[in-house]
Amino acid sequence: RRAAGGAAELRLKDWSMVVFAYAKARHPTVAPLFAAAAGAIATMVEEATPQALATMVWAFAERNQRDLALFDAAAGAAHRMLTDQGQEGRPSAQDVAQVAWAYAVVGDDALRGRGLRLDMFEDGTFADAVSRLNPEELTDEDAGQLLQWRMWWYEGGMRRVSQEPSARDEAAVWRRCADLGAAARGRPS
Repeated sequence: RRAAGGAAELRLKDWSMVVFAYAKARHPTVAPLFAAAAGAIATMVEEATPQALATMVWAFAERNQRDLALFDAAAGAAHRMLTDQGQEGRPSAQDVAQVAWAYAVVGDDALRGRGLRLDMFEDGTFADAVSRLNPEELTDEDAGQLLQWRMWWYEGGMRRVSQEPSARDEAAVWRRCADLGAAARGRPS
């Protein structure tokens, strides 16, 4: 696409790949790039595929770029993505794990205190999505990310008093996470 004046306009997938590349490369001066990306991505996040959405939030969290507008918009899109029961657009185990890890990293009290919506975690949507994952699709890295989220949410005091693990939370996915978690715990994604 072309923006006014003929300059090429980046699409959501392009931004996703750019921020992922800079995060993976651990480029030392990412703040200006991520600020520009956040503004553009927040306006397009509803177009995101599960993979692009997960990649974006992972990249921002990996580089500790805590843009409230981006994470809030992404939280709304992720909530809708996680409730989609159709095969098309359904997130992979990796997508779910990356979203979980990103919000565990940036969803601390400071960011939450600034108004970050955590509906997908507070209403059971995320736990239901995790319970639908096939444990055989989880890599060690995915399991480690899910385990880190679980520790943040349940043990770190982020859940509200009304939120307790459902019976499904203790299903095969959580057992698989626990089995793999010892090896993956603390390892960067």
